Amino acid sequence: MDNQQEKIVRTLLMRITQRPAIYFDVNVTEHCNLNCKYCGSFAPIADKEFLDIQEYRNDITRLAEIAGGVCHHINILGGEPLLHPDICEILKMTRDKFPIGNINLVTNGILVKSMSQAFWDIMRDNRIYLCPTKYPVKVDYDWITEKAKKEEVVCYFFGDLQIYNTWTHIKMDLLGTRNENHSFMHCPNANNCCCLEHGKLYPCPRVAKIRHFNKKFNTNLPVTKQDYIDIYEEVTLEDVMKFLCHSIPFCRFCNTFQIENVEWGISKKR
Repeated sequence: MDNQQEKIVRTLLMRITQRPAIYFDVNVTEHCNLNCKYCGSFAPIADKEFLDIQEYRNDITRLAEIAGGVCHHINILGGEPLLHPDICEILKMTRDKFPIGNINLVTNGILVKSMSQAFWDIMRDNRIYLCPTKYPVKVDYDWITEKAKKEEVVCYFFGDLQIYNTWTHIKMDLLGTRNENHSFMHCPNANNCCCLEHGKLYPCPRVAKIRHFNKKFNTNLPVTKQDYIDIYEEVTLEDVMKFLCHSIPFCRFCNTFQIENVEWGISKKR
């Protein structure tokens, strides 16, 4: 078996391997101040929408009960998370409920220069990592790096410091004819990008955010009870982690055998 084959096998095994600690993404905004085509969260076609603070407080409290306040990682993102007027409260709340584990603020970096000193204090005091993603737009990433260093905030860039000039696009099968298990096993998001929304954990952002797609294009790709786990039911941490390493019915709408690299660009919302 050569190195490429070994890498493929390891990746496939990772899909079906139950992880020991909880991990999830939370979109604190649905909209964004960038307009990237093929956005994985459908932000360019989403309405302006902010995470409700009280709902999040309830959800994060419940997840902390399930997980014992321990996470592998939590990604706070969007849309663009720095658009949320209560982002500082969200950061503090997340660390308060999960004192153990990595918490990442994933941002495109556009608004970082405009953030107050209180923001930087909260990032440092709550051990939140600043994680800008580099896009081919005018952002002073060197300034962000130096500012974070000065404020003693850990900062690292997604994508190994590279600028995202290309995107990975998973084609959709609107008729839902794909084999669920095959789609799951070849999906880069599977057992990797779990998404928290409205008291439910979804295995990937596409199923969690398909409502934006359905509204924009007048489609009706269904989300069923088998596509998520309700955190307010009587579930254990093991129940959650087992759920995340299996395919769901919605997988039939993703053609993960036709993943293509596309040049980064502006969305035409089509």
